[in-house]
Amino acid sequence: MPDEYTKNDCEWIKELMLYPKNLEDRLSFFQDTSQITVPEDPIEKVIFQDRAKEAIRKIAQNKGHILMVGRPGTGKSMLAKMFNQVLDDALGDYLRPKESILAYPGKDKNHIRFTYQNPEKADELIQNIHQSISSARESADPFSLSDQIKPITKVRNLLLLVSLLSIACGLFFPVLFALTGLAGIGAIFMFIQENNHKVQEKIQRDAQQGMKNSVKHLEDMIPEVVYDPRKDKDLMARVSEPDDRNMKGGFRHDPYQSGNLHTPAHKRTY
Repeated sequence: MPDEYTKNDCEWIKELMLYPKNLEDRLSFFQDTSQITVPEDPIEKVIFQDRAKEAIRKIAQNKGHILMVGRPGTGKSMLAKMFNQVLDDALGDYLRPKESILAYPGKDKNHIRFTYQNPEKADELIQNIHQSISSARESADPFSLSDQIKPITKVRNLLLLVSLLSIACGLFFPVLFALTGLAGIGAIFMFIQENNHKVQEKIQRDAQQGMKNSVKHLEDMIPEVVYDPRKDKDLMARVSEPDDRNMKGGFRHDPYQSGNLHTPAHKRTY
């Protein structure tokens, strides 16, 4: 039976088994990690990726695109930060917008309108919209059945008037006393109906106390500030964030990662 291990395999296994001891000897020049200096420059933080760093420099300087694929822990995120740094140093002043970028709802749920506005004017606009929505939320009209009560009251008053007239005329024409009874019964019925409506109105008003108007459809129309030059300085956006508070996502992105199924498209832009 031939040996499945070659000489190189044995040397590699031996080196691997001796690695912890050799590593301890190599790291004997410091006592703890506080003695290790970490460079501030994100480019210098990336180690063992010299060829990738050189390629990224050229791509950033030529305004190209890059797709990084690799196993976890190979430094893709750090290389992306380096790409952002090189891009900012080379073209930051040219690419960085000077005005705020606002996203508005489009003609349907899959379309968005973008506008450039002065940051101060954008803040004033959004503040005014929030104030208007807050007023609409608090301005709930009291429940009223006055439209139903008024005609009942008119009919009741008319029947009472007919009853009084029939009593006066019944002194001369006794047969009209029958009309008095019918009109009186009708007036009593209308009086009961009027009281029922008033009681129902009071119950609804008591139940309505503390309630607010639903303004979800208005809140969905508030523009989203995609970029604010006073706060946002990065030229790159992270779009693979599982937390919806940190990620706005593309408007065709998975809604479960960029809000929920009810989140409008313009609020999921990045």
